[in-house]
Amino acid sequence: MRRFFLALATLATALCIAGPASAGDSFLVDSGTHSRASTLDFYIPVDGLFIGTYTHFGVGVWYGYPIVADGFISALNDAFYIEGGAAVERYSWSVGWGSNCSESWWRVSPMAGVRWDFNITPKFTAFLNAKLGYGVGFGDNYDCGGVKYTGSGASLSEVKYITSVGGYYRFSDSWALRFDLGNFDAVGIGTHL
Repeated sequence: MRRFFLALATLATALCIAGPASAGDSFLVDSGTHSRASTLDFYIPVDGLFIGTYTHFGVGVWYGYPIVADGFISALNDAFYIEGGAAVERYSWSVGWGSNCSESWWRVSPMAGVRWDFNITPKFTAFLNAKLGYGVGFGDNYDCGGVKYTGSGASLSEVKYITSVGGYYRFSDSWALRFDLGNFDAVGIGTHL
């Protein structure tokens, strides 16, 4: 829940920084017809880097295809995409409460879902997104009190879901910076082509 409010506060801040379009040149309030291109995003999810006992990082790619180019709200400049792709991620945790236990593993997570874009200004787009997939764990390394185990990591496989808010800041027509704040990938930073 704390991450949700952090994500919401960050999105609100980004919207304020991007600034609303002036009344005479409104971009978000736009009931016109739009064509939307497919998107290809590369990103780096990170989580827990400042906690000290849990770390998660990786790389991923998402392909987005517009299925409702003019969105669901006719008065707004919005669009609805299906998104699919995969991430390769590294997880690790450690507990020092006298037991000095630690575990680390890799996970490949193919996922698919939806993304709802709101084009706030010509340079800034905010979005909501939700994805569902399956994370396949491998390369498990476990060490607890001198007991060491190296396994396949299959027991660390699980259904994975992501819900997030985020945005794109366009530097040109061909690329933008993407950022996400969500439930499992607390922060995702990447490029949007």
